[in-house]
Amino acid sequence: MNRLKRRSIACALLLIAVTGSQSLGLAQSPVLDGFAPKLSETQRKLEEQFRGVPSATNAREELRRLTAEAHIAGSPEDYATAVYVRDQMRSFGLNSDMREYQVLLPFPRTPSIVELIAPRRERLQVREDVVPEDPSSASKKIVPLYNGYGTSGDLTAPLVYVNYGLPNDYEALKKVGVDVKGTIAIARYGNSFRGVKAKVAEDHGAIGLIIYSDPADDGYTQGDVYPKGPWRPDSSAQRGSVQFLFIYPGDPLTPGLPAIPGTPRLKRELALNLPHIPVQPISYGDAQRLLKPLRGPARPKGFQGGLPFTYHTGGTSDVRVHLKTDIEFVTKTIWDVITRIDGSVEKDRWVVLGNHRDAWVFGAVDPNSGTTAMLELGRGLGQLMKTGWMPRRSIILGSWDAEEQGLIGSTEWAEDNAAELKEKAVAYLNVDVAVSGPNFGASSVPSMWKLIRSAAQDVRDPKTGKSIYDAWHGRLRSDLSESELYDANGNEKPATAPRIGPTIHFIGWRTSAIQLSNTMLPRHKSGARLRCVWRMRKACHSITPTMGWSLRSLSTKRSVWRCDASSPIRSTRNPC
Repeated sequence: MNRLKRRSIACALLLIAVTGSQSLGLAQSPVLDGFAPKLSETQRKLEEQFRGVPSATNAREELRRLTAEAHIAGSPEDYATAVYVRDQMRSFGLNSDMREYQVLLPFPRTPSIVELIAPRRERLQVREDVVPEDPSSASKKIVPLYNGYGTSGDLTAPLVYVNYGLPNDYEALKKVGVDVKGTIAIARYGNSFRGVKAKVAEDHGAIGLIIYSDPADDGYTQGDVYPKGPWRPDSSAQRGSVQFLFIYPGDPLTPGLPAIPGTPRLKRELALNLPHIPVQPISYGDAQRLLKPLRGPARPKGFQGGLPFTYHTGGTSDVRVHLKTDIEFVTKTIWDVITRIDGSVEKDRWVVLGNHRDAWVFGAVDPNSGTTAMLELGRGLGQLMKTGWMPRRSIILGSWDAEEQGLIGSTEWAEDNAAELKEKAVAYLNVDVAVSGPNFGASSVPSMWKLIRSAAQDVRDPKTGKSIYDAWHGRLRSDLSESELYDANGNEKPATAPRIGPTIHFIGWRTSAIQLSNTMLPRHKSGARLRCVWRMRKACHSITPTMGWSLRSLSTKRSVWRCDASSPIRSTRNPC
């Protein structure tokens, strides 16, 4: 299987790991939290049965099928992945159906133009090179480089380097006398969602925005670039949406309502979550041709990147750039796949697990490592149901579409089912990027920490043979300094529990940049096992949650709904 570099990820909950089918054989708490002693014993036996089902062989085939073609949202190839996921779930004996929504999606009519006009005339490549070692990189179905929901435009203006393009960067420019109004801004990816960069540039009067990944953040200064290593090569650029998710996510024309026939639609110019300027991603190979000739003040504090020259702010007439984008906005059908297992006791209490399925290109890590693990979870649950098992509460598995464009599929489903979610939702687990490297990590709301730790203690890490929890804990301690490990008398300090991040964001195996290979496939199996332990305990324990807790993001990166045991789900459009 080709090794694939992973796209940066922001926002999302996940998990993945795969262990052997044998029992862990490690010390376990005699009674699971939330279970009476007899039910705890039964639960452990069910989990042991499940752990024998997921397999790396199945995961390999599922990932191959899901990533055989580039499958951007709304395309025939995207539809084929929806049919595949639905049919796989049905083959496991589960009730699975597709739900369609008609949403506004942007596509490039023609490849964008970025051209240096002064001090010399040079048209930039704005195209990723074919990698000889990776035949998939030559696919004719790969969409040109663009940022979703940026507008069409044809403009020429001076160029200003705005660092990460955040408010403090514009303040730094103001202090050195650089005015962005009427210019094209160029920002590097990082430190914030790209839609924020577009909004801040627009608010400061920029008429266009170019975004690139600097090698200091994702490139050769970090290590070997693809295909030799996992880091971004010089012709690679990051596609991604610049929709203003912080205003509202989902279909721009139907805020607060599902995008189905009969729903009133806004005119596009009235949609508050869309940018009003052209936005274009480029590679750092192209970016250096724009940045190197810049004049003006030299690198305010924190502005220097990894390219081999001094960064200047620009804003003078020495460097002028021509930017042309040609974006078509089209109403397209997208397809969520919803799989449901009814609860035996509390049918109207829902435990929801989801991840998106669409990708800018092939999506082997983001999102289909998560989809593969979810399919193996479905396989395992189907096997348990054949023995007569049913969860206490209902389980819903959601395969969302059009997440990349703006968390659309999950948002529309949440809006479509808002009344029921308000009354029935118990918890949500997101599994966008399930495997992207060897290191496990997790983030959640505090009330979920105990559940995550207990599940990680009961599933084996495929790399070390220890429990996932012990491997996680050991790796974190190995990163500590001596002063953090030992007190002034040389005595070892008590071990602290691995830190779980403060938001529902991530459960899975990861690294700062990743390539996917056959060595990752066992983690898909483990991921399904770990996910099932989490899911079964949440769906089956005898105590319904009474603590106030919220799970953010029914898609993957921004909040789509909030579930709180002490209050109804808030507005599906409130980004928290």
